[in-house]
Amino acid sequence: MTASNECRSASKVASLGRVAWPLVFVSLLATGYIAAEICWTRINSPVGRFTTVAGYLAQGRMPSRVELCSIRGGDFWVAYAPMNYGLALPSGPAAYVFDDQGRLVDWSADTGDDSRFTFNWPSKAMTPGSIEDLNRLAAGSAPGPRGDAGRSVAPDEVPR
Repeated sequence: MTASNECRSASKVASLGRVAWPLVFVSLLATGYIAAEICWTRINSPVGRFTTVAGYLAQGRMPSRVELCSIRGGDFWVAYAPMNYGLALPSGPAAYVFDDQGRLVDWSADTGDDSRFTFNWPSKAMTPGSIEDLNRLAAGSAPGPRGDAGRSVAPDEVPR
């Protein structure tokens, strides 16, 4: 091989390197993003872990907020999971919906991207709730009537 051929070969390798490294970098970023999303979904999936509010609370990952959704003639408690997984970038928290018997009836790993969930559980039908409401539901006693401030109240505190 002559010196001229060696220069051409080295030039081709350098050209491939200028193209390959950005592709490798973008591929690694995409792979990392997909892996983080899979981890986020697995962390938040109730499948095989819990089917009731008592099971959810036993997991030890307390919700960041709780809301009561009064819709379709019933009351449903929505527990929003904390967004504490640094590698994933969900557009909204995971959420779990429990009926007035404490049964899991729906869930979403990412409420920000889940139009089905936001359609079925609209924010306009929500009022603030609390972890105490979930504890009462888990204990088998549905949270009491709602006061004006959106907090649970005992029956004798209900405004008349």
